[in-house]
Amino acid sequence: MGVGAAAADAYAQQANAEEYTATGTFNRFTGRWQGGPGTEHFTEESRAKRQMNAFFDVDAAANSHDGRSLKAERAGRRLSKKELKAFRDKKKEKKEEKRRAWLRD
Repeated sequence: MGVGAAAADAYAQQANAEEYTATGTFNRFTGRWQGGPGTEHFTEESRAKRQMNAFFDVDAAANSHDGRSLKAERAGRRLSKKELKAFRDKKKEKKEEKRRAWLRD
């Protein structure tokens, strides 16, 4: 029986050396286990992505430009003279409206 006990001891030592460990906490609201955040959780890129995901779909926005830069995207779309004039007139109207607003009060 000495050989069996020695084999069991060797197996136990090997199991202890390669024992699985995990870090995390229990969620106080749900009572479920939450794994701890890894190092990739704290990188600048992942932090920015998590924050932006709260407001819009980051992956869709990143893939919407078909590989072109933002500058190239905007350079492709030039406003016509008619559109520029309309924007300028609209801006002048807003300024004039603000200037005359005190008359109505």
